[in-house]
Amino acid sequence: MLPLKARAQQPTLVGAEYFFNADPGFGNGANIPITSGPDVSFQTQVSTTGLGLGFHRLSVRFLDNIGNWGQVSTRTLWLGRVTALTAVPIVAAEYFFNADPGFGNGTAVAVSSGLTVDFTTVVSTAGLSEGFHRLSFRVRDQNDIWSLIQTRIFWIGRTNPDQISPIVAAEYFINTDPGFGNGTALAVTQGPNPQVEGVINVGDLPRGFHRLSVRFRNQANEWGLVTTKLFFVENEGFTDPALVDFIEYFFDDDDPGLGQAIEIPLDEAASNIDLDELIEVAALEEGEHTISLRIKNNKGLWSIVETREFTVGEPTPGDPPIPDLETLPDLNAECLVDFSALDVPTATAADGSSLTGTTDESIFPISQQGTTTITWTYTDENGLETTQTQNIVIQDITPPTISLPAEIIVEANPGQCFATGVNLGTPITDDNCGVGSVVNNAPSSFAVGLNEVLWTVTDVGGNTAQFLQLVTVQDTQLPVIPEIADLIVNTDEDACSATGVNLTTPSASDNCGISSLTNDAPEVFPLGPTLVTWTAVDPSGNSSTRSFNVIVNDTQNPIIIAPANVTVLIGEDEDVATNVELGTPEMSDNCSIASLTNNAPSEFPLGQNTVIWTIIDG
Repeated sequence: MLPLKARAQQPTLVGAEYFFNADPGFGNGANIPITSGPDVSFQTQVSTTGLGLGFHRLSVRFLDNIGNWGQVSTRTLWLGRVTALTAVPIVAAEYFFNADPGFGNGTAVAVSSGLTVDFTTVVSTAGLSEGFHRLSFRVRDQNDIWSLIQTRIFWIGRTNPDQISPIVAAEYFINTDPGFGNGTALAVTQGPNPQVEGVINVGDLPRGFHRLSVRFRNQANEWGLVTTKLFFVENEGFTDPALVDFIEYFFDDDDPGLGQAIEIPLDEAASNIDLDELIEVAALEEGEHTISLRIKNNKGLWSIVETREFTVGEPTPGDPPIPDLETLPDLNAECLVDFSALDVPTATAADGSSLTGTTDESIFPISQQGTTTITWTYTDENGLETTQTQNIVIQDITPPTISLPAEIIVEANPGQCFATGVNLGTPITDDNCGVGSVVNNAPSSFAVGLNEVLWTVTDVGGNTAQFLQLVTVQDTQLPVIPEIADLIVNTDEDACSATGVNLTTPSASDNCGISSLTNDAPEVFPLGPTLVTWTAVDPSGNSSTRSFNVIVNDTQNPIIIAPANVTVLIGEDEDVATNVELGTPEMSDNCSIASLTNNAPSEFPLGQNTVIWTIIDG
């Protein structure tokens, strides 16, 4: 069987030939002398003797060292009367719109005489209607020979690029433009993208090259640009479409003649043939061969021969391996991918063998978060390679965990209302891919009371978890009230108590401050000592007391009024008076009378005696 793929060997070119128009067959053209080699460059003179005036086709082909002819390279040429190709100065130029008025009848353009001219001119479009027009230029040399025309298409009118006018008509013409609307009408589906189908009659055209032109008209009655194709009329009778009804082939340029080669059966004649056919090559020797194919239409006309080279035997692999999967799936993981986790892809070589992909294993394991693209390489036994990429996607979506003592209770530093050096404990963290960092917002010192510490753990994938820890700082330190000396005051005048006693506030202190300082002093202090206690309380409720005495002294003397003088009569024979009734003195005190005494003797001698009364208050 003929392999589907073949690779040509580098041939050596040993011969060449040319012919005009019809192909005379391999080896029957005019010989071209060449120097043998893989690449040939030559110049030769081609005789046009016997050719008529008009267009002709010049074809050239080459012969290699194993007898194979190559494909034909063809160029179209014009044969006519021309003057000698001698450089002649250009002396004049003219332009015209649309229809050619004939040599010298266009609008003249002033040029400076020379072998080449470069000029700028203003072209008047006055009198031209809206629509497309053709502007054509040509020059004339001093031998009065006019050049070919250079033509450009341009548009006159107002256009709106945002508005597309629907197509409503189409026409065609051959060779000469009859003017807008004067061509042969074609049926067209209206709209901005028209579809045209039609049969174009070329039966009345003479043999030779012709130009088929088609243009469209929109709803605004504006004609579009012309689309032109060049075609060739070989024989008459081409009005009806031709159908392919016979295909044949032969090997190694051994042409048995038209209709005598090996037939490829067709189900039916058709204008286009697209088929797959197995060609039997078992009878051919191993090595390089050619297969040539031609077709015949239902009018009895044969096509030119198409030839291809192929190899019989073990086919030389010429195509790189083809991956078995068009696209490799992404491999997703949270932490890392080791090479062992990969499904190694495969490919199929040109000879059908299976190949295993290889990649750079040194980059594994891959743990970097994100997408890493690796390249697989498939290499067949001939060194042909194919590469294929695959994405390794590492995306950690599992957050870490963290745990700590939920609450810590500590004492405030001595003499301070805060605690420092607090041991918060060591957090216990865990993560599937690894912990990246653990931080908290703990201050350097914790105030007395309730404090919150927020712990944050972040894993290597950027996922986070948080834990709220409570730190309670207790204040158990008592306030301090310094020693207070006893306070001595006097009773109020004519009173046995003291009021309005000024108790100096003690300078109490505490590590966190004093929230209250009070005492239990009465409004009226009685005579004698009264114990007064100061109580200091800090914000945490700790309290302490300090007591002292307020001593009220009575310094007001009592008042005494002695009884009236007493006169006592005694007998003549007596010289003393006894049992004298002295009376009772009047007395008073702001507090109380403790005692009343006098120094009266038991016997008063004759004469004046003085008795002193003494009163002592309580």
